[in-house]
Amino acid sequence: MNNEFKGFHHYYIGLILCLMGFPLIWHVPVLAGLLILLGLICIIDDAYQHIRQQWQPEYLSPIHTFYGKYLWPLPIVQKLNKWADKIMGKL
Repeated sequence: MNNEFKGFHHYYIGLILCLMGFPLIWHVPVLAGLLILLGLICIIDDAYQHIRQQWQPEYLSPIHTFYGKYLWPLPIVQKLNKWADKIMGKL
């Protein structure tokens, strides 16, 4: 298993959702709460996947499976992935 940040795609999505939700807390609290909750679910799902892959390398989380099956075939998603890999690979 590769422990580099470059593999944490739905972690990125979760972080972005949380960051989008925080400024909305005072203006649209329900939407903010929803974005933060979805973001935390993505972050936790990704963390669990990478921890579990320590002893079960073939394990893919439910969000990872959904992403690969339905979102990855979209060219824009592939471009965004490559962009995120390039950015995060430099950290």
